[in-house]
Amino acid sequence: MTQPQPDTTADPVKLAQLSQDLVVISGDVRDGIKAAREPALVDQSAWGNSQGSTDLSAAYHEAFEKGGLAVDDLAEVLEGDVDRTLLMAFSYQQTDEDNAAKVRLPNNKPIP
Repeated sequence: MTQPQPDTTADPVKLAQLSQDLVVISGDVRDGIKAAREPALVDQSAWGNSQGSTDLSAAYHEAFEKGGLAVDDLAEVLEGDVDRTLLMAFSYQQTDEDNAAKVRLPNNKPIP
């Protein structure tokens, strides 16, 4: 016999607050990478003219670019989470309201 699954509950207000927190976090991530990019970029001339310096510079710049793209991707995911979290909050709220409308008193009148 299958055991009944526990109800899943969520507080729409807390989910909405979480979405606002995600807005702040994604903005902080974007601001952080923007502020870090220029100071962290090493100019080509800094690598000198020794053997392998061109390859080392190219490898550094490739890794630097890929790291920046990864952080941009993270910010995009966080921004998408904002929308998904708000949709979840509205969905839970609507479900709660729909279920409340179905609850009736013994005389078949809705609960005020």
